[in-house]
Amino acid sequence: MNLPAAPFISVIVPNHNGEKTIGRCLEAAFASQYSSYEIIVIDDCSSDDSITVIAKYPCRLIRLSEHGGASRARNTGAQNAAGELLLFIDSDCLLQTDTLAKAAAAYRENGPGVIIGGTYTLLPYDQQFFSIFQ
Repeated sequence: MNLPAAPFISVIVPNHNGEKTIGRCLEAAFASQYSSYEIIVIDDCSSDDSITVIAKYPCRLIRLSEHGGASRARNTGAQNAAGELLLFIDSDCLLQTDTLAKAAAAYRENGPGVIIGGTYTLLPYDQQFFSIFQ
């Protein structure tokens, strides 16, 4: 299997009324040490000032015309992504500067068709599904 050294990653961020958190989320994502990525924010009909905050960042913004929930927003992001690898985060999450590099390394090591997940806990409940990757 011949995988690229630096797969292109699409970071997909659903947002609904995340005005208070989306700025920090995007700031952390754009601080990545990894260079081959795009960030797509799907706004799920926010009624707050999220769009003004999102517009301050060089991400792609897709605005849904009616509220459909996080799953619809994630699916819309995936359908519009150019990445070989899709990374989903919520608008209140902060990526570490090495998160994308770790995801790319795991992808190169395991190949296409794998799921790489993160968890908020030090010890995951289901150790068959999640490793201690954070």
